Amino acid sequence: MAMAPIVLLDGVKDFIENLVTSAGERKNFPKRTVVLPGNITKSRLIDHLWVNSATDTPTLVAESETSTLVSALSNMHGNFYDILNKIGENEFISYSRKKDNETVFVDYPMASILLTGTLDQAVKMYETPGGTFSRFLYHVMHGSDSFKPMERFTGEVNGTEECASLLSEEIKKLFLFYGNADVLLVPDEDTLTAYNAFGESKYEVFKETLGKDSAFGFRYIFRVLKIAGIYALIRTWLESGTSKYVGDGTVSITMDDLQYALDLEPNLWYSHTKVYQLVSSKKVNPYAKVVGAMKSTFTRQEFITECGIQNGGVIPSDRNATRVLTQLQKDGVIERIKNGVFKKL
Repeated sequence: MAMAPIVLLDGVKDFIENLVTSAGERKNFPKRTVVLPGNITKSRLIDHLWVNSATDTPTLVAESETSTLVSALSNMHGNFYDILNKIGENEFISYSRKKDNETVFVDYPMASILLTGTLDQAVKMYETPGGTFSRFLYHVMHGSDSFKPMERFTGEVNGTEECASLLSEEIKKLFLFYGNADVLLVPDEDTLTAYNAFGESKYEVFKETLGKDSAFGFRYIFRVLKIAGIYALIRTWLESGTSKYVGDGTVSITMDDLQYALDLEPNLWYSHTKVYQLVSSKKVNPYAKVVGAMKSTFTRQEFITECGIQNGGVIPSDRNATRVLTQLQKDGVIERIKNGVFKKL
């Protein structure tokens, strides 16, 4: 199944790369490339994002094995979790390079990441904290309960590849339809009311089920509206009967669009909780090692001092110390006895 998205990408990437005009030449910068491998360094990824952004070219990091990206992230020239987070929010990215005396600015990354792999690979992906987990959408595929017999080869084209090829042709048409048009997605009044009702209800489920009441919940809920927005863009294209978008720059997200997303949401919720619970069960707070070196009862200042000892003199700020100690309490590593005093569990 992992081959399907890769085959689909092969049918689209060359088309887009040949369609968009080239960016100005810059020393040591790569050529415009739509699909990037997961085996990439931080600086090279930013270079690709700059070239593609300058030419209104979308970027997709795609890997059939999540472990390939995990290896790149653990490399000394990798560790670009911060860039993944910014891509997830379409945030401004900048990078200054001493070697070529150049500073690169990417105003709008226009990038996505598509990965397939095992649940164990997903755990490895999120061993480093930093909010990357909440930037992704997940789909856990159910395995078969029985053996599937092999069939004789009949010479017919593989159904998955044929379907991907047909779908890639439709994606090309969709790409050409909107082109470089700036389109604002706006939910109508009924849709906004229904979405807010869903959000309020789901947020409470988040707190009860996952113990999360922060950005994780908000991002997940907003992803549902983003999916509805994608449906709205596709619907507008299909209903137009034209090959080019000629609207006023606004596409309305209707109740039908939102309902499509809500119909998909139970599967998203199952997949998110499945991956999150597995990650949480194997994730160890890096500051637990600091607590291990403390006496059974310790003060906030003693904890900060020990952090400095174990981190080469680098101590956390008061704000970070508060955040870390709060998380250690949630993880069941320590217990607060009174203000500024904690006990190891």
